Amino acid sequence: MNAYIINSFVHEEKGGNPAGVVILGEHDMTEATMKTIASHLGLSETAFIMPCDDKPDYQIRFFTPTEEVPLCGHATLASAYMLYRLGVIKKNEILQRTAAGDLEIKLIVDSGHVIIMMRQAEPEKIKLSNTDVLRIKKCFHSSDPEPFHESFPIEVWSTGLKDLMIGVKNRETLNTLALNFKEFSALSDELGVVGAHVFTVESGNIFARNFAPLYGIDEEAATGTSNGALAAYLHHHLHSAESSFDATVLQGESMNATSSITVRSHIDSDHHEIWVGGVCHWVKTIDLHDLI
Repeated sequence: MNAYIINSFVHEEKGGNPAGVVILGEHDMTEATMKTIASHLGLSETAFIMPCDDKPDYQIRFFTPTEEVPLCGHATLASAYMLYRLGVIKKNEILQRTAAGDLEIKLIVDSGHVIIMMRQAEPEKIKLSNTDVLRIKKCFHSSDPEPFHESFPIEVWSTGLKDLMIGVKNRETLNTLALNFKEFSALSDELGVVGAHVFTVESGNIFARNFAPLYGIDEEAATGTSNGALAAYLHHHLHSAESSFDATVLQGESMNATSSITVRSHIDSDHHEIWVGGVCHWVKTIDLHDLI
């Protein structure tokens, strides 16, 4: 059995966020073995794909190096990409089952690239108390005494996973911002959030960084679900008069792994629809024989 290492959300054939993908087929695997493999690979998330008996095309479980999480955007893209590349999936619309619910995925083949878009859960906004906002700000350190952007309130948004949306003044401030990981990890646990998605809007471009130390991830170069939440947040705060908002978020610049995440937000009378996607690159294959 193999683990496939895939970079998701690559930008100009580079960057992206690596995820592990293990396709179990009809093979059984214990949770303990999944945790061992995820820890051995040492990536922010590893996806384990299993058959599904009912409507979804397959079911999937996600593990960080330390524990299981209900959903992971970049590992979802990596999984759909490998199933397509290996010929396991031969259609362009997929339904994936996760612990966070069923997820719609579309594969768009364009000029030799496979663009994978995944629909997120209906956005949810959770307001924070002024006290919690002050505690969050104290976890961050910057040479700018006032790094946070006054036009962007710090809020919790979710399109499947709860993340803090934190706007800062500019790109330089974003890339030099430091975080007290220990303090923020404890606060994340208390607030019930995965982590912080810190962003800026500069000259019409969106740049972001993502921190999730509670789950053993100090920083990630590309995140799907948090950028889905960011799309909902920006649509609400900057483009509320419009029914649709499309953008590209560049993440991971401070890690020298710039990644490109496409986000789409559409509101009609019944739903607020969020899609997140990008391009993947197959990096390598690892034999798991010695671990199982």
